[in-house]
Amino acid sequence: MNDEFLDEIWAQFESEALEHCKNSEDLLLDSVNKDLSKAEIDSIFRSFHSLKGLTGSIGLSETVTLTHLAEDLISESRKGKIILDDNLRTALLNFTDVLKAILQKSIKERKEVITKNFGSCKSVLEEILQGKPSKIKQKNRNETFDDSLVSEPLSNLDSLEEERFTQVSSASLDDLFQKSGTLISRANALKRAFEQVNTMAENDYANVILEKLVNDIQIVNGRITDLRLISVNDLVRRLKRAAIDTSKSLKKKIQFNVKGDNERADRSIIRALADPLMHMIRNSIDHGIEEDKDRPKKGIGKINLSFQKEGDNLVIKLSDDGRGLDKDKILKKAIEKKFISKSNPKELEERDIYSLIFKPGFSTAENVSSTSGRGVGMDVVEKNIAMLGGKIEIFSEKNKGTNISVLIPGAVSTEECIILKDLPTFYAVPSRSIQWVKNKSDLETDIVTGTEHIRYNKSQIPIQDLSKLLSLPTNNSKGFVEKIILLSLSDKAIAINYFGDFVYDEIVFDQPDKLISNLPFVSGTTVDDDRNIIFRLNVERLFDYDNQAA
Repeated sequence: MNDEFLDEIWAQFESEALEHCKNSEDLLLDSVNKDLSKAEIDSIFRSFHSLKGLTGSIGLSETVTLTHLAEDLISESRKGKIILDDNLRTALLNFTDVLKAILQKSIKERKEVITKNFGSCKSVLEEILQGKPSKIKQKNRNETFDDSLVSEPLSNLDSLEEERFTQVSSASLDDLFQKSGTLISRANALKRAFEQVNTMAENDYANVILEKLVNDIQIVNGRITDLRLISVNDLVRRLKRAAIDTSKSLKKKIQFNVKGDNERADRSIIRALADPLMHMIRNSIDHGIEEDKDRPKKGIGKINLSFQKEGDNLVIKLSDDGRGLDKDKILKKAIEKKFISKSNPKELEERDIYSLIFKPGFSTAENVSSTSGRGVGMDVVEKNIAMLGGKIEIFSEKNKGTNISVLIPGAVSTEECIILKDLPTFYAVPSRSIQWVKNKSDLETDIVTGTEHIRYNKSQIPIQDLSKLLSLPTNNSKGFVEKIILLSLSDKAIAINYFGDFVYDEIVFDQPDKLISNLPFVSGTTVDDDRNIIFRLNVERLFDYDNQAA
């Protein structure tokens, strides 16, 4: 049996096995808010039965015993002998987690690889099947609250669903996306070259052809970009699990409703959304939803999440019917943290008050727990959304709840940049991060504690020496006019100086290799037509570095 044939068998196996895992997990998650119908329980049984057959056919003999137990439990539930209660649901969800981990490792190694949680999962399923009281160990589930786990990108198992959705490998899509974006950049460069030649009839004709070429390439790029779009369904599945686990940990009853879970967005955007959405949902349950005893009239806590396309953008809305944000408490904490002065709190509009929760280190929680109180969270959420080119807004009403709205681009395409071509190494600065570029001689500057500052929005912003930040030799000896580039991220701003000229271009960046990624302010690379290497300036990292960002 040759390797190519074996690869096809494993590929077919992973496609079918993961589909059954996801189908059963979706139904188990749905059972939190409603009783499953006989047809739905039958569907879970068929999925577990199929998983038993699939793992047996590929030679995963120990895994078969685990799937057999899960199948037997659902079979007993079909007969009415075992109730699909919270205990059984948690055990079966744990089973799907363990099974997916086994599949992931076994598919990679092309042989059965048993994970460390296999034994404990099997024991719990056996105890429930035998009618013994079994307390599900919370250790593994509580790991969900570990921030390091949340910040990880979607797992390889999740990305397999993306490949199946497009019917081509993600690597091929990324390669096509890169090449089509490069074609646009080169076609634009060719057009600029034509514009520098004296106009002749032949050149006019060539320009017409070139315009068509650019248009055709943009169409191809748009279609390839569309191929990269995947459903948010996998992300929603993770968020449902987080909501269930958080509510159980905090002993709060909630109903988590989702609309628009078939909307699509770029793969990279969905990965980047996982962390901020996870944090906001936990906050809603922890800070927003009251204890069960404190909401007798409201009943079970409701959290609503929706995804909706508006043009090329994706709008995400998250709301809860909890206690709402306490403006007075926010203002008191902001004054205490010196985010605002005591003299001007009344001048702040309601929206400005709510935006204070995005300040680094801000938290009104009195106690530190696994989900809140550490002052690390909403500032990172806002930063991550801003890095995607999006924005976030909060509206709240006391004792009625909080609404959060996120607007982000639904797809990643070529990135508009200015290229600083008179540095010893070319750097590209994303245009969306630039407020303006001005000659320094046209600006009013002040010296504050020995550092030159510019004035912007009633703030004093220090001028950072770009060459020193990038560890490059200063090139002001060439007689270039000094320019100031004002960068912004969320409500913060940084000013950097630059001696030289720049050009505008649309660029598709590659991920930097291991060597280049060690450079502190580089987040992407590309090569221009003259074979110059261009680094994407990591603006986000600049803001982390600059503690004086206004």
